[in-house]
Amino acid sequence: MTIYVDELQNYGNKGWWSHMWSDTLDTVELHEFANSLKLKPEWFQVSHGDFVREFPHYDLRESKRKIALEKGAVEMSLRQWLKEQYFPKITHPII
Repeated sequence: MTIYVDELQNYGNKGWWSHMWSDTLDTVELHEFANSLKLKPEWFQVSHGDFVREFPHYDLRESKRKIALEKGAVEMSLRQWLKEQYFPKITHPII
């Protein structure tokens, strides 16, 4: 399994954040990786959006994002990952 982080985004008064996710909906290794970053399990989220039914992920501040990359996470924009990794694997497109 691969762990991904996207670019930092400015959420105004909430600060700069990025997402960390894995290439499968099986979240065991994602949780293990998050634990290695000392992220709390309750910070795990499953977003539901316009393009995906489920997006299991953690939000990362810049400092945790940097550590994730040092530990082997792959930097990729979420849009690029959806286009290259997610949509080609599903048989019933959501959009």
